[in-house]
Amino acid sequence: MTKNDMDAMYNLGWSHFQEGDLPAAEECFADAAAGNHVDAMVNLSTLLIKKDDFEGAEKWLRKAAAADSTLGMMKLAAILHKRGDTLGAEEWLNKAAAAGDPDAMYGLGSLSFSRGEFSKAEEWYRKAIAKGHTRAMVELLFVLEDQGNEPGVEKWFANVSELESDKVLEIAGALATEGDFISAERVTGSHLAKMSPEWAKEHHFPTE
Repeated sequence: MTKNDMDAMYNLGWSHFQEGDLPAAEECFADAAAGNHVDAMVNLSTLLIKKDDFEGAEKWLRKAAAADSTLGMMKLAAILHKRGDTLGAEEWLNKAAAAGDPDAMYGLGSLSFSRGEFSKAEEWYRKAIAKGHTRAMVELLFVLEDQGNEPGVEKWFANVSELESDKVLEIAGALATEGDFISAERVTGSHLAKMSPEWAKEHHFPTE
């Protein structure tokens, strides 16, 4: 099977997937994956996971990860973590992070945070933030608060207030989802105060 044949088979599988014909999609992805089509391997694993065939999914994800698919690495890490293989998951997250994947950096931050390794979590979250990962920005606040780093917390709020409005609203929404309504309100208020001193004065919102 030539590369063009594999691409065509993959595209046909994607069409079946979008139409909701999962058995036909799986067949096409399997044929393309057998010809070493990396994206097909990843998509095939997704369909196998839907069928609770984690062993089959892992086999294809390992092939995709070995072919330098960061998405394959991330999905493989998720499977390993789910079955309790934290070290295996961390290994693949590190490989994906080394390839520049911000979701992997975020995942390593979360893993470190769950272990109480706050400095390491902060380091990974900051790396993810540098690549535009909004959720990492939210988790960084929680790390700073758990460390009792008040100057860091204040700097965090100041930095967020300087972001674009859509990012500020995204962060505020994520904070509200976590139940941190006070921080969510402060985030939106600080941004509005930066944007409109008149608003800040009218609503008696403190400004720097």
